[in-house]
Amino acid sequence: MQIPHPRSIARLVVGTDPGHVRLINATTVALSVLISTVSAWLIVHFLHADPALVSIGGFLSLQMGFMVKDKTAHARLVTTALLALPIMAAFCVATLLGRWRWAEIITFITLAGVLTWARRFGPRATALGTACFLSYFFALFQHPPLAQLPYFCLVALSSAGSALVLRFLLLSNHFPRRRLHRLLDELRSSSAAALTAARSQSAMAHPIPLRTYLRRVDTIATAINDWQADVPTEHYIDCTTVDFASLVLDSRMEIELACLDTSKLLQDPKTAAPATAALSEPLDALATVLSPGADPTLVRRLGDEAEKRLATTITDSPTDLAAIGIDRATIAHAKLRAIDLHAPLTTRPAAGPATSASATASVATARPTPGPPPPSPPTPASTHTTSRWKPWVQWAPTSRMTVQVVVATAIATGVGELISASRWYWAVTTAFLVFVGANTRGAILTRASRRVAGTLAGVAVGIGLAMLADGNTAVLIAICVAAVFCALYFGPLEYAVKMFFITITLASMYGLLGHLNADILELRLDETAAGAAVGIACAYLLFSTSTHPTLLAQITAFFDAMDRYLQPVRTALTAGGSGAPVLAAVTDVDTTSAHVRTELDKMVVSLVAHRALNSQLEHLMMVATHTADRLGQAAVNVATHEDPTAIAELAPRFDRAVDIINESLTTARSALVDGEKVAARWDTTVTAEFQGATITAQSPQAAAVHALSQLNWALMQAIDIREGG
Repeated sequence: MQIPHPRSIARLVVGTDPGHVRLINATTVALSVLISTVSAWLIVHFLHADPALVSIGGFLSLQMGFMVKDKTAHARLVTTALLALPIMAAFCVATLLGRWRWAEIITFITLAGVLTWARRFGPRATALGTACFLSYFFALFQHPPLAQLPYFCLVALSSAGSALVLRFLLLSNHFPRRRLHRLLDELRSSSAAALTAARSQSAMAHPIPLRTYLRRVDTIATAINDWQADVPTEHYIDCTTVDFASLVLDSRMEIELACLDTSKLLQDPKTAAPATAALSEPLDALATVLSPGADPTLVRRLGDEAEKRLATTITDSPTDLAAIGIDRATIAHAKLRAIDLHAPLTTRPAAGPATSASATASVATARPTPGPPPPSPPTPASTHTTSRWKPWVQWAPTSRMTVQVVVATAIATGVGELISASRWYWAVTTAFLVFVGANTRGAILTRASRRVAGTLAGVAVGIGLAMLADGNTAVLIAICVAAVFCALYFGPLEYAVKMFFITITLASMYGLLGHLNADILELRLDETAAGAAVGIACAYLLFSTSTHPTLLAQITAFFDAMDRYLQPVRTALTAGGSGAPVLAAVTDVDTTSAHVRTELDKMVVSLVAHRALNSQLEHLMMVATHTADRLGQAAVNVATHEDPTAIAELAPRFDRAVDIINESLTTARSALVDGEKVAARWDTTVTAEFQGATITAQSPQAAAVHALSQLNWALMQAIDIREGG
């Protein structure tokens, strides 16, 4: 088996972390854990406080890193600053109730219910509530005497303070212009990696498939769209919102088509040799444009040469068509690279043309300022009908889950007591946490299963590492910090991995406390499994709600977004005008498609018996969304670059073609969402509407016809998926 080059692996890691958001967050939290742990050690050493404070500092910083999930950097700073309040309040309440065991237990269960209900108020309320619950848990774990309470509060303040200071110091990494610089560098890097894989004649046997690289390009392009949603583009770069979004979409789509066409030709023994010779020059030009630190003058010249080659290419052989695609990718990336990222467009003179060469290169045609984007899709509601036997399906999720959590934590208290009278709270904590980020029985089953699997693996590795450290404080702190970094960096990709590293972190903390042994970690595993089982049972038996209606609601939102998307596409293809509505609709489709994939991931365990159905549905979303992106790119190019006469000539044909897509969309919705038995319309195809029309192969109108045909095919697959389910 061929081993991937380390640089290829690095590019893939970058592609899964666009903008280095996870890297920055993981580094911030790991440093915060280190600082707070050292601060707690200093408090213990100089103030003669309880040695357990050393582990508490790291634990609190770890939880702050996981809990703070506000959308903006400023909001995250505010939430971090507020975390010290519920943490200290929980420590005080738990310490004061320590002498009354039943009051201590009842308060713990009540907190679980109240804080679950409070999640309806957004990420800040969720973070503050979870911090309060886990701090109460840790106070139960340590049972600090009243005399030690001031030191515990001091450690809480130092942990929150270190997290706050580090977030503020590293805030510069989130500055819009710097973030965009990094995202564009990553877009070119991932595109270059995809191009390198495509040029390899053994691409099909390549250890890292070409499709994997192209998915990284999609991920980074989506992150750039998110950047545009957060900040006004014209205030940071010398380009309008529409121009920039259009160039990013062109760069993303053209590099994909260029790579796929090149790979196909080079893999075929009949075309490999002539294609290698014919495509060498355009491929080298594209690679140069994508290379880091490329000379701007050279990039501009290569883009001009690609435009000249396009003007002289008149044959339609597969090699010539591939060369056209490569040249288009070169032009798109050259224009994207020519944008001045240091001079805001808003600093231009009020009248007169732009004076910078970069502005001339980046804006080929004056286009109007985009209007407001289409309305965001409504939050999917449950598709359950009102039933006298199931009134809870109409409740707010937080209200229903509050009852489930209270019952689950109450039962987990008893089960935990049976396993260990001194560590019962581990089962309660797990029963509470399996409901975090999940509100249906399938999602809770998946989350609980991953939590137990990660804990099981973490116990085995954590015991080994802690025993190797053999009580060495410095080594244990190093293990703790490294595990925290890995939990924050890799955890968002897979919940089981997150729990694996958190368990290693806890093992090192137990080592710092001085009472680590295999029995206590095995006990943690038993309590975790018991709490997860109780949580799953309550999710299925008490006010149970199926994941399928939620999934169907997300699919409905996707079809609604597609329906809204076809309206500006029809206008662009038949009347021209601005491409802004199309670009906004493309983003809308991408977002709702991502929500469907997220919901499918939450159902992975509950859908284990329908794995093929799950895979087919996910593939349908991917194909339909990607084809919609290509159609959007072609529609924008038609609207902004095609001659009005040419648009008018083909307008009736495109109008009928969009009608066909609308019919297919309705059919797919009926099959997937409503479960109706419908017949696919394979007899009328999109391409049949364009028979006899004069369309050049390299025109954006030809690309639009091809994308419409592919989208129609993808929507028709929904019928087969429904029948298979």
